[in-house]
This record gives sequence, structure tokens and C-alpha cells, in this order.
Amino acid sequence: MQNNTSFRIKEQQISYLFAALPSAFISILSVILIALFMLQEYAETTLLYIWTATNIFILGLRFLLFLAYKRAALTPNNINLFYLLFTVLTLMTALSLGSSALYILPKEIFYQVSLLFMIVALSAGASISLAPKIKLFYIYVLFILSPYVFIFLLSDENGSDILALMLMLYMGILAQSAKKTSQSINQNIELAYNNEQLILQLQKETKIANEQKEKAQEHAKAKSKFLANMSHELRTPLNAIIGFSQILARSETLPKKEQSFIKKINLSGEHLLKLINSVLDFSKLEAGQLELEHEKFDLYSVVHNVLAQFSSQATKKKVTIRLEYPDSLPHIFIGDSLRISQVLTNLIANALKFTEQGEISVLLRESENERIHFEIQDSGIGLTQEEISKLFQAFSQSNTNTAKLYGGTGLGLAISKEIITKMNGTIWIESQKGIGSNFIFEIQLKEEV
Repeated sequence: MQNNTSFRIKEQQISYLFAALPSAFISILSVILIALFMLQEYAETTLLYIWTATNIFILGLRFLLFLAYKRAALTPNNINLFYLLFTVLTLMTALSLGSSALYILPKEIFYQVSLLFMIVALSAGASISLAPKIKLFYIYVLFILSPYVFIFLLSDENGSDILALMLMLYMGILAQSAKKTSQSINQNIELAYNNEQLILQLQKETKIANEQKEKAQEHAKAKSKFLANMSHELRTPLNAIIGFSQILARSETLPKKEQSFIKKINLSGEHLLKLINSVLDFSKLEAGQLELEHEKFDLYSVVHNVLAQFSSQATKKKVTIRLEYPDSLPHIFIGDSLRISQVLTNLIANALKFTEQGEISVLLRESENERIHFEIQDSGIGLTQEEISKLFQAFSQSNTNTAKLYGGTGLGLAISKEIITKMNGTIWIESQKGIGSNFIFEIQLKEEV
């Protein structure tokens, strides 16, 4: 992994060096041609042509190397060779350009300074084009400018010493500037490489996550199909048992003991049917297959009918169930009345289960953004914060003692929360241990105009 990282960063550095070659070609060729035409009358012609030909020949070799790089794919086997050839030809260019101080430098100060400025400009450009390899740049500047320093130091012309000192100062400043540029570019190269690796890792993890998601969806579909088939197979004979037990319960000829047995069979059958329906609903919600209806319904009637189901049970426990439905709240809405009824049934059944005496209040009011606010308040056993945190988990109850004492599957609240979420709603609980609980939820319902 470390070798691969080193190769990838080196590959990016060499890509940068070769990407800068075309502009370097143009700059160097421009200096060569300008020097050729400018110095024809002031330098020895033969040396000037040899110098020009040598530089163009080296440029040609660099161009061939550039073409070879473009056609080749960098590998750990050839990357060092490309860098070696690049380094050799770059230093040959610097030596050839620097030799202008020895062979074609005219005596006229104007042309000396003009040629020097062009060479200085090339060295400044190299501080960018060779930035990833700072040591190569240092040698390049040394080869291209140091001949001018020596020539000026050895010259007897007035001001030559000052010019040499200025040139050395410039070389120092250029070296410092190039070092900062090199650090910045190499940091960017490493950052780009790290970002590339992060993107590749993210793509890999996303692919794995998508594959796992698809497998999970297939598993959920298979599970839902199995549960749907099983629930059908279970409900068919169960409905028959419940139906016949209800018929037998109405018989007046059976002794009281047998009637008690039949009543227990009926209650057990109804409990088992509710359990099967709950498991099937939870499976549909888990697989994302539960679809909501969007039909006109009377909200007041839905709430009233749900409360009517519990009137007999509440009377036996001497618990009062009270409904507050304000006159300002409309009756007719668009939504899924069956699922609203299911949520209310689950919450009121829970409230009645854990309330031995006192009152259960069902409060409704209009909230913001076409939302209806529901509250189911009870004076039951109440909950601690730790117990509240477990309530909406599937197959979970507040604590094991409660489960043993009051029974239940732990699915009702989990199903209710999922249904409320699908209705763009939220549910939460306010409770105090020993005082009671307040189950609050809001759902989005559009009023029928």
C-alpha cells in the first residue's frame, strides 16, 4: 500500500512536469530565436549558430521525450526512466543556455543585460514548471545563471561586480520563492491524491452498501411474502375458530363452565388474530410495502368509533374516557382513516392497560401547516426516561416486569410510530413515574374543501 501511494504521488509529480513542457518549449525557443537575430552583428557568428543549433537539438530531444510520455502508460517499471531522462535533458538545456555567457555574450552592455534578462525570465518560469522537484530546479538555476555571475565577477567593466551581486541576490530570492511554490504544489498533489483515494473508497463502500441494501430488500420481500402467506394460512382456520366460538357462546343450553371455556377460546383466538395482524403490519412497514390511502373521511366519527370499542372495558375498570374535539376543528379530511384508527387504538389500548383508575383523555386540536395534534393522556403507572427510550423499539417493552404483568408483544407502538412517520408526522411522550403518561402525535391531514 505504501509503495502504491509513493508511485501515485510520483506519477502526479511527473505528470505536472510534463504538462508544463509545452510552455517551456515556447519560452526557450523564443529566447533562442531572439538571441539569434539580436546578436548576429555583435557575437561570433559560428559560435552563435553552434549555440543555437545545440539548444534546438536538445529541445528536439525533449519534444521526443514528451511524445513518448504521452503515448506510454506510467508504471512502477518505467516511471524512474522517464524521470531520469527528463532530468538529464532539463540539465542539458540549462547548461546549453548558461553557456551563452561564455560563447555569445556581446561586449555591449545593452545586449549583455538584454540577454541576461531573457535568461533570468527563463529561470523564473522554471520556478513554476519544475516546482514539484525543487532540487532539480536548484541545479537548473545554478547551471543557467552561475556562468553569468562568474563572467560579471571577472569582468573589468564598471558596474559588473554590482550586477554579479544583484544576480546572486536574485538567485537566493528565486530559490526561496521556488521552495514555497514547491511545497504548495506538492501539498496540492498529495491532497488531490488523498481526495482521489477517498472518492475511490467511498465509491467502493457505496457499491458494497448498495449490494447489501439490495440483498436486504430481497430478504425483506421474501420475509414479507412468507409472512403474508403464513398469516393467510393462520387466519383462515383462526377465523373459523373465533366464529364458531361466538356462536357457541350465544347458546343458552350450555352449562356455565363450558360457556367460560368457550369465552376463553374466543378471547385467545382474538388475541392471536391481533398478534398475527400486528406482525404482518410491521413486516410491511419494515419492507416499505405499506401504502396509505387518500380518501375523504370524518375524523370525529373515526375517533368516536375507536373510543366506543373501549367503553365496556373502561366501565369494568371504572376508568373514564373523555374526548375533547373542539368546534373549530373541521370534521372532514383527506387521508387514511384506517391507519389513524389503528394508531389511536394502539395508544388508547396502552393507556387503558396501564391505568387502573382515574381518567383517560383524548384531545384533538388544529396545529400549523395542515397538521392535526392528538394527545392521549392517562393517569396510569407512568414511565421513567430510560423506559421511554425503549418504547418505540420493535418487540420491546419498558421493562420485563411490566411485560410479565400486563402482557403484550411490544409491536403496537413501533407500528404506530412508523405509520405516523409515513403521514409526515411525529410522536413523542411526556410522562412521570407514578403519575401518568401523555402520548402526543401530530400528522399531516388536508381538510376537504
